[in-house]
Amino acid sequence: METVIDRRPDLAVLSFGLLLTYVAAFQMFKLPAALPVMIAEYGYERAVAGAFMSVYAVAGLLLSIPVGRWIQQGHPKPVIYAGLAAMLTGNALCLHRPDSSAMMLLGRGLEGVAYTVMGVAGPVLVNGQAPPGRYPMVISLLSLWIPIGQVAAVLVYAAMPDEVGWHGVWWAGSLLTMGTLIWCAVIRLPGVDVPPMPTRHLSQGEGNPAAGKRPASERFLLFAVTLVFLLWTGQYYAYMTWLPQYLVEVHGFSLSASNAGYLAPVLVIVVFNIATGFLLRMGVRIGVLFSVGASLQAVAWWMIPWTDTPVYGLLSLLIYGAAAGISPTCLFGMTGMVAARSGSTAAGFGLVMSGRNIGVLAGPILIGYLFTLSGTWNGVSPVFAAI
Repeated sequence: METVIDRRPDLAVLSFGLLLTYVAAFQMFKLPAALPVMIAEYGYERAVAGAFMSVYAVAGLLLSIPVGRWIQQGHPKPVIYAGLAAMLTGNALCLHRPDSSAMMLLGRGLEGVAYTVMGVAGPVLVNGQAPPGRYPMVISLLSLWIPIGQVAAVLVYAAMPDEVGWHGVWWAGSLLTMGTLIWCAVIRLPGVDVPPMPTRHLSQGEGNPAAGKRPASERFLLFAVTLVFLLWTGQYYAYMTWLPQYLVEVHGFSLSASNAGYLAPVLVIVVFNIATGFLLRMGVRIGVLFSVGASLQAVAWWMIPWTDTPVYGLLSLLIYGAAAGISPTCLFGMTGMVAARSGSTAAGFGLVMSGRNIGVLAGPILIGYLFTLSGTWNGVSPVFAAI
């Protein structure tokens, strides 16, 4: 028996879900733009500096699945409120004692709690309101959350006067979070004020959370997507966390020039995110597109020993950006399809975000360790190309 639920998507809820992810990405990636200055000013060790990114993942590992379950139970607003409050508290701690590595880790850890909440709630809300005919394009917009956060962080940092510096980026993050908190207070969210909107036809026993446990094949697919997301995220966060520092050390870039170089692959990511959405809508197979993206990223990692020349350096950045635009669109699309087909989308996204958080935790620390071990950036190339 098939139940057809005809309900128009709520564009306000969809937009709010996208905003949650974009603000979360801004908060996370406000660090790399300022990292060279902060290392010079406060003398952080490389492993500690990498941990300022990776600590986000600790909260994610502990909370992604519970957050998915809490949202699944129909209570997204209290969870989102708690996350936004944690973000504001973390911002305040980082601003209060940036000279203390322990305090910075604690502050970034609280930001990571909020990032986890926003990183699960946002995709769930977006997935729930995506018009079926526009699903690939909506997922393309969702997969833009990281590059949009990166671009915004660099632009905000560049706009800050020298006397304000990196502190201004943290204050900007707090203002964005407060604005998101206000919107959360006035918007009507599925599961709280209005019933949730399924995005697909639900057959009895299939695609219905009430129908029981996921079939073994679906659980296998979900775990496979989780593992792939883990590996892909690890190499991406390693690359993007340390790219500005690499440009300063290897190419002698100034801070502003390193941030411009950092933006080059990110802007290419945006273009290829959108292009991938169009290709998926045209019927190109998602597995084929992901294979192309992952292969190109491996090529970019292998090219690192030759990127000390301007031409190869720029080519490497562009190749990596193109690949990193294709892959996440495919990964979010896979997650949405597998999770919604035979169980709760919220719980499915929670599981996948747990895998993603392991990648966030391991990637930046691993690349710092490999650099320390080999004494050169070339030493990280084969390991991350293999990943």
